[in-house]
Amino acid sequence: MTDQHLITPPRELKQKWHEEAAHRQYSVSETEDHLFEQAAQWGYDQRGEVNEAKLQQARDEELEACCEWLGTQLLDDYDLEPIADDLRAARRAARHHHHTGE
Repeated sequence: MTDQHLITPPRELKQKWHEEAAHRQYSVSETEDHLFEQAAQWGYDQRGEVNEAKLQQARDEELEACCEWLGTQLLDDYDLEPIADDLRAARRAARHHHHTGE
């Protein structure tokens, strides 16, 4: 089975953990514990980055859909791009304000 979880440590990182265990002359049991602990910590550290990237992609897609919808509502004599740019800037400012509490 070749299914890979969304969060899987890179091969180089797993190799580094094996080398650490070998350097410390761990027993098989200690090596397993070391690998499990390192992988669990790495996965925990990655979860925020992965989730935030997915959320940001969803936000960007929603914003672009709003810009497209706005374009269908405007009369032909309006140039959508400056209005869409203003909408994007307002959304970025609102997101920054929400994240920083400013």
